[in-house]
Amino acid sequence: MHAKYLGNDLFIFGSIFYLLCFEILDQDAHSNLQAIWALIKQEYRRQQTVHRFRAFSRLTMFIRKDGIHKLRGKAAEVKALGPVLLPVWTRFADPGSAVHQRVSLLLKLTCRLEELLQRHKDEVVLPAPAARQFADTAFNMCHVQMLLFQHYQAQEDCPCLFNITPKAHMLCHSALLAEHINPRLVWCFGGEAQMQQVQRLLKACASGLGPTASTVKAAVHARLGMHLQFLKHA
Repeated sequence: MHAKYLGNDLFIFGSIFYLLCFEILDQDAHSNLQAIWALIKQEYRRQQTVHRFRAFSRLTMFIRKDGIHKLRGKAAEVKALGPVLLPVWTRFADPGSAVHQRVSLLLKLTCRLEELLQRHKDEVVLPAPAARQFADTAFNMCHVQMLLFQHYQAQEDCPCLFNITPKAHMLCHSALLAEHINPRLVWCFGGEAQMQQVQRLLKACASGLGPTASTVKAAVHARLGMHLQFLKHA
């Protein structure tokens, strides 16, 4: 989850939104975003996507002040966005542009990884042929992403697009280990909601206490809260 969806896909999708809003579509950036969002909602309905972005009305959803554009969103929302964004990008991409075709290939490879994981969602390890295909797809995806990153890095007055981070390196390692453990087994989507609860708990316990005392207090309250939850199912 943290290597692919929150560590790598956010940069890919944020860069694609930037290209669509600022370089490809011919209206102002905000109007372009509204047009793209309308098409995404259509694809959500057509594909019956469960985990959706609720709203996408602000450019700050993918524009960052430091110039390294990155989408904002939860892992489940990002995971479901690839198959939805691919037909939207294909609709506007220039078939005669080598760069646009690389972006299309990058999106297809991202979706291919998801297809392989979904196909073998009940497996403890990926079968050997699927594991090899998964690793090849992951490495090809990162290679295309690097080519796009280098292309835009060489352009004058261009923001950092398709940024490569150490999370892409970890993604490749996860792909190489797929024949030993299915990457789905180490997902932690439920932790997203849990982290928000822990943040509220720690904030409530931090007033007037030092780091050690507030942590101990939070642990005690968390234990009591879990005890009350377990009593409901006893």
